[in-house]
Amino acid sequence: NSEGDSSPQQGTCVPSPSGGVQADGVRQGTELGLAGIYVDLHQGSCPGTSVLSTIVTDANGAYEFLALAPGDYCVSVDAVSVYNIAALIPGGWTAPANQTESTARREFHLAPGDHITDALFGWDRQFD
Repeated sequence: NSEGDSSPQQGTCVPSPSGGVQADGVRQGTELGLAGIYVDLHQGSCPGTSVLSTIVTDANGAYEFLALAPGDYCVSVDAVSVYNIAALIPGGWTAPANQTESTARREFHLAPGDHITDALFGWDRQFD
């Protein structure tokens, strides 16, 4: 739903602090991921150290980081990076909750044999 729609659909939108509605930050079965978004993997807890790897989401918005050593990792998406700005702006993060920066992050602690598959981030396009 767009920011100006005053009738939120059950399960997809919630009231926005600025009035109107915004995405609820929960991926519903009918919602597609965003293709062509650059996702960074960092060593250590968030915000992490330098970028270990960058991957681009596929046509369904999916991605995964494989063959990782056990340990702590941070997965991030920067909405205003030169690679993502055209696909994401204007809009804002809905997941993780209470995201106020342009970069959203999620932390992972991997055991031997674990990998990171589709660490979900929620984005609400302002005019979509």
